[in-house]
Amino acid sequence: MSPHGLGETAATYLAHAEQFSRDMTWAGELFATHPELRGMEAHIRPGRVEIVTFGLNGALRDWTRALPPIVVHDTGLYTSNQLVGVTDVLKTGHCTVTVRRPLS
Repeated sequence: MSPHGLGETAATYLAHAEQFSRDMTWAGELFATHPELRGMEAHIRPGRVEIVTFGLNGALRDWTRALPPIVVHDTGLYTSNQLVGVTDVLKTGHCTVTVRRPLS
């Protein structure tokens, strides 16, 4: 630390560390409060929480109810083993949840 406080680089690293800590706390509280959220794969990155859940019965409804008010809800396509499926993407704040519907 310099005599004048944190330098620009140190302040940037500190801000990222604090955001990561908030994201981890938020994710832990989300899963503890809503045990119905299931079938997921989570990727926690500094400043982002990305979750993929597979189209189990009620998955989209459960995630929609558990997240803060949804900012964006898009429907799109994804590929898996050369097959194409439909996915719902929910985005709110620092979280993105992708609900993949079963391939038919």
